[in-house]
Amino acid sequence: MTDPAPPPSRTDQPDRLALLEEALASLPAGGGAHGPEARALAVGTILVIASVVLVIAGWYGASGTLDVGEQIPYLISGGVAGLVAAVIGSVLFLRYSMGRYLRYWIIRLVHEDREQTDRVVAALERVEAAVRSPRDERALDRP
Repeated sequence: MTDPAPPPSRTDQPDRLALLEEALASLPAGGGAHGPEARALAVGTILVIASVVLVIAGWYGASGTLDVGEQIPYLISGGVAGLVAAVIGSVLFLRYSMGRYLRYWIIRLVHEDREQTDRVVAALERVEAAVRSPRDERALDRP
């Protein structure tokens, strides 16, 4: 019985990192420092800062009078508008910050999975080489 042809060695396979770099270079990837994600982060940050300014301006305007009728416009314009700006800004900031963080971890998991697969393949190649060695064939011929 003849042995089947051995699988191609790792040196016969093209460099996976080079293939990945080529594939990534050909992708129409946006984002980065000038994409919509960066703009949303900037808008979120500006809205959070603006909310603090609105609340302080509302408090300052309302603190100058004891008449509740005059304080309500300041409460609405400063307090409620500041609260809305804070919520919207925080949501924008967190959404895009978490998106970047999760993309990082997905890439890291894929990388670690590939490394582990490489280690398993190398171990299986060592096992296959040990099974096919002539010393082991003589041991199998014994009754």
